[in-house]
Amino acid sequence: MEKCINDFRTFMNQDNKSADVIASEYIDLVNEEFFYFEKEYLPIDVCIEWIDGMIDYLPFYNEGVFIPSLRLRALNDEQHTNIILNSYPRIMKSIHLK
Repeated sequence: MEKCINDFRTFMNQDNKSADVIASEYIDLVNEEFFYFEKEYLPIDVCIEWIDGMIDYLPFYNEGVFIPSLRLRALNDEQHTNIILNSYPRIMKSIHLK
């Protein structure tokens, strides 16, 4: 849990990196967090808080309609987002809402 918190703090202070690099590093962090959620390594309150934060950064599909990220420019375009998230099935599954 402490590692993920430190990684997020580092992520928040990356003004000098490209949008794609920032998005890629955030996606790696989210993938790791989802792994911990699935394995039940974290208290449910922590999981809920982290998911609440992810909502601001991840794009979503609501009944097939793409909703771009509010904070990550690299995840504002649907095609580009699909390319970036292609290697992350755990995240792709979580951003598709019904």
